[in-house]
Amino acid sequence: MRGPFVVFALFLALSAPARADTGIGLVVANERYTTYPAARGAAPASRVAGTLRGAGFSVIAGNDLRAEALHDAFGDLVDAMAAGRHSRVVIMLSGHFVHSGRDVWLLAADADTPGLAEADRQGLRLGAVLELAGTLPGGAVVMLGHAPRSLPLGPMLRAGLPELDAIPQGVTVLRGPAEQLAGLAEALARPGSLPAQLAGATRFVQISGFASPLVPFIPEGAIDPETAADAAARAAEEDRAAWAAADAAATAEAYESYLGTYPDGRFAMLARAALERLAADPERREAAMNLSRSDRRAVQEDLTVLGFDTRGVDGIFGPGTRNAISGWQSGRGLAQTGFIDPDQRALLAADAERRRAEIAEQERRQQLAREQADRSFWQDSGAARGDEAGLRAYLARYPEGIFAPVARDRIGEIEDARRREAEQRDRQAWQQARELDTPGDYRAYLRAHPEGLFVAEAEARLRALTGEPEPEPETGPTEAEIAAARAEESALGLNRLVRSLIEGQLAVLGFEPGRVDGGFDADTRTAIAAFQEARGLPATGYLSRATANRLIAEGLPLRFE
Repeated sequence: MRGPFVVFALFLALSAPARADTGIGLVVANERYTTYPAARGAAPASRVAGTLRGAGFSVIAGNDLRAEALHDAFGDLVDAMAAGRHSRVVIMLSGHFVHSGRDVWLLAADADTPGLAEADRQGLRLGAVLELAGTLPGGAVVMLGHAPRSLPLGPMLRAGLPELDAIPQGVTVLRGPAEQLAGLAEALARPGSLPAQLAGATRFVQISGFASPLVPFIPEGAIDPETAADAAARAAEEDRAAWAAADAAATAEAYESYLGTYPDGRFAMLARAALERLAADPERREAAMNLSRSDRRAVQEDLTVLGFDTRGVDGIFGPGTRNAISGWQSGRGLAQTGFIDPDQRALLAADAERRRAEIAEQERRQQLAREQADRSFWQDSGAARGDEAGLRAYLARYPEGIFAPVARDRIGEIEDARRREAEQRDRQAWQQARELDTPGDYRAYLRAHPEGLFVAEAEARLRALTGEPEPEPETGPTEAEIAAARAEESALGLNRLVRSLIEGQLAVLGFEPGRVDGGFDADTRTAIAAFQEARGLPATGYLSRATANRLIAEGLPLRFE
């Protein structure tokens, strides 16, 4: 979100009308890193930018520049110096420095543990900066603001700013804390200041390279009052334009970017007040959390566990979720905003975790109680002793109980034993009937064992002894025939009037269909089946086309196509 604002600041500086510039400056303050801890120095570096503008310099400035913006800013400086309009250049670089032993880089704000292979892509090489400064011998100052820190890096890179071995002729290099460098920049920007005088200005800053004891960096009279006034007016206009851009964006990132460039600007108080308002706005605080769909589902799950109905766990914060958040906030004595912030998210998660633990403990106790009741019934019912009634009672109450497999096995054993006993009695009874071989004994066998193993043999022998004929097999329509007749009747599309006429014809023919009302009830079905049987048709009880044609032939006043 800072990128667009930085680009605007660079455009504003470079698109100013042509004039007799004192020089050109590049100020980069990388303080906030996405991967690394902060590198203090944004505010002092911004003071350097203001100092240079006040001295009549054109300034390219940016805070927390990502790799692409960092390289673009340096490219803009190269283009401006290639035009040949500037006799002086001041370059201020502040942030995390890394080196390979030979080369040094200022890391971009989005650098992510680069190694030597990625250093040029994720940082700005100091050798290129010094080489560019060397094109203005005697008129180039490079300031390096750094605070040594240990950083995780890739292969062949180390954190820190080593001693510089090769400084181009005529280039002055100052290195040390950004705050101290800002003070030296103010001295350097005063006409008549000698670079050599800066060497002893502070013990925290080292000076190397060119330091003339005779030639001032900015000669006396190089900046007339009108030039200074123009520079001050331009600086004020840039401040106003930067504020207008930040206020139009109305985001925390835009206001922070403005303050990073103009910490003491005309609109700094308004920017800080706007940040306070944004920080206090519940909706913006929730939006700043960048909750993913799964994060939102987790919030809904926590609320549901606590008894607040979100109307679904779908990762969408609709009215149901907002009401649930408000309800939880009310119970917690918080403002009922319906929006959640990072602190409340942590509190909600802790509440839900405690509730889950309570539910788990309740379920554990309930499970223990169920198991105790299960074990007690197993003992008290007699199931543990193998009593069949007790085993069956246990399975009826606890079909998935602790001892259910044992109960089923034991009942299975009992039933197997009972079947074996019944089969043995069956065989003994059959053997006795065979030995006596009288109709009475066969009949006694059949009465005692109607489903016995030898029923067919007993019936056959009984018929042989008594001379009774073999029973005729029952005849009637098959299930398939009945289903086909039902479908055929449905296809005829008989309405209630037609059904009434059919019932009337059956009544006339003497087949008693019951009440003639157009409803084919059980009596009607019986009458249809009796008519079909009497006419030699399959007695399905459903009005097939053949049955309908026969009724028509016998007087039914209908015609079926």
